[in-house]
Amino acid sequence: MNQPISESAVHGVIEIVARPHRSASIPLLALIFSALSIAVIAVASFSFWQGNVFAPVFAVLDLLLVGSCLWWVWRRGDDFDRVSIDRTALTVERYRRGRTWQARYATPWARLWAQPQAQRVALLVGSHGKATEIGDFLADDERERLERLMRQRLSDMRAELRT
Repeated sequence: MNQPISESAVHGVIEIVARPHRSASIPLLALIFSALSIAVIAVASFSFWQGNVFAPVFAVLDLLLVGSCLWWVWRRGDDFDRVSIDRTALTVERYRRGRTWQARYATPWARLWAQPQAQRVALLVGSHGKATEIGDFLADDERERLERLMRQRLSDMRAELRT
């Protein structure tokens, strides 16, 4: 199941979780790696038979590189950003490669803005000179959806504070 942005509300706390796109499963990645391995080994064997003694060495290096890349892509799928909004605070929890960071901003003062960068537009939340980027692993349209959702929920919470 691939659901990049999910939302829940429990006891007055709105929680928005953003996850990277993960449409490939472990069996699919294993199948891809197996198919590539068969092709690489077949080409290396033919080249070795033709007299290229270095072909098997490069085939092993190629398979190690491709396998490492597939593993790295799969591991990046565990990353997430969790934003919790309640009456007093907006909390951002970022999980990257096994490590967690947390930032907390007062709900009335928290701001959300998009900042253009070289290749994409960064979505930032912050206040009082501090900022935290959220959804950096999302595609542009998913990041825009996250921005709209967060703006709406933040304004809803602020409206609730005024009542």
